[in-house]
Amino acid sequence: MKNLSKLLMAGLIAIGLSACGTATNPNGQQIIGYNQNGTPIYGNNGIGMMGGNACITSMNQPLSLSFTAQGIDAVQARFFAGNIPQFGTAAGAHGTISLSGGMQQTAGSISMQKQSANGSINMTLNPAARTASGMIQISPQILYQYGVMNSMYSNTGYNNGYNTGMNSQVCVTSIALDVVYVSSYSGANMYGQMSTGSISTALVYLYLNNGQVVQAPVAL
Repeated sequence: MKNLSKLLMAGLIAIGLSACGTATNPNGQQIIGYNQNGTPIYGNNGIGMMGGNACITSMNQPLSLSFTAQGIDAVQARFFAGNIPQFGTAAGAHGTISLSGGMQQTAGSISMQKQSANGSINMTLNPAARTASGMIQISPQILYQYGVMNSMYSNTGYNNGYNTGMNSQVCVTSIALDVVYVSSYSGANMYGQMSTGSISTALVYLYLNNGQVVQAPVAL
């Protein structure tokens, strides 16, 4: 009986460890959704220093993303970040974007923001370091208009012969940015102070957990 109890306890511990293991991949990223075959999509759910949520579970829920970009391409008063799809301007890879980190105010950065009917973006840009970070919020109305909500409540197909049921959420696994801005920035000064600017246009490309990319960028 004691041996049986030990076996049961060991089994429960193994199950517990297994359950914890499925929550993250070797990079420590959490499961933020599943693709059409039921395979986990890993990310950090957009939860960074300033919060955020890369998954939508309600038709009335805005999309709130925290991001950090590295290796961006800045040309005059415009920069590109992330993997811009073929239908976008300057298609291709422009460094990497992580859905985490929030606002990172580093010396020599430009602080800027923009609000519109479609949503808002609040960010810092460091052209010299080729980095950007901040928060993006997109309204539920524009998400519906752009077809993002179409991925909710659709059949996810089968995985190993089992019906994976219906999606109850849609998640953003990656983004790309095309931002035009105005600033008096002329490079990091000797004191490493921050400067301010304004965003003229910000195009946000959205990659979803069903493997698709929204077929038009969201203009903020």
